[in-house]
Amino acid sequence: MKLITVSLSDKCIKDPPCSFCFQQKPTREVMNRIMGREELDYFKHYDIENIIDKKAPDTVCFEYSGYNLRWVEEIKASQKTMTTMLQTITPVLCGYLKNYISAIALSYDTEKVKSPSEWEEKAQMIKYFGIKVSCNYLLQDFKPIPEEILGTADQLNLLVMKPILAPLPFNTVLKVRLMIEQYKSRLPVALDNCLGVQAGYTKKCMRGIDFIHITHHGEIESCCFKDQCYLYTEE
Repeated sequence: MKLITVSLSDKCIKDPPCSFCFQQKPTREVMNRIMGREELDYFKHYDIENIIDKKAPDTVCFEYSGYNLRWVEEIKASQKTMTTMLQTITPVLCGYLKNYISAIALSYDTEKVKSPSEWEEKAQMIKYFGIKVSCNYLLQDFKPIPEEILGTADQLNLLVMKPILAPLPFNTVLKVRLMIEQYKSRLPVALDNCLGVQAGYTKKCMRGIDFIHITHHGEIESCCFKDQCYLYTEE
């Protein structure tokens, strides 16, 4: 297991949420199990640390949307990282996270970032506290990636919109490959598994093999999108 992603909450400080938000609300079955419990008890109830030990991941990545930060400290793992957005980043947060988090993946898309300079300012704030920064760059178009990102980020992570309903067109795949070749001399370039499969860098979806997702209610999912994604249903 290379990665366990842990959602700290299904609530978000960004209001309204992004149009493509994939945070899941609890099912009736889950709510019946956890009725009467405080939200911060969910992880202990499902014994997340034992799951982490059993799966022996290289990395535990926390999805942070402004709530339940204490679990970054509570959950034990050899390597802990975080993915979040500009709206959560403050000097106080960074000062706290430097004791627990080795790297932060900072989102870049049209609904969270007003300008490249805004992204750079928050990335520099994170780096000031000794935490590495990567850019989760959502491929909404294929405009040149801003120099503010290329000159600041320690790594570029290319992401596609999810869920994936159909294979990417051939010309889009070519654009992705050209983008990788264009920027990999500047900084390391990584693709999420979904994009990697479509672009031909990965043979198949590795959900449940290389990575799993743990919701903040303690449910273990091999993939957040399940049968909404063609990559999930084709196997």
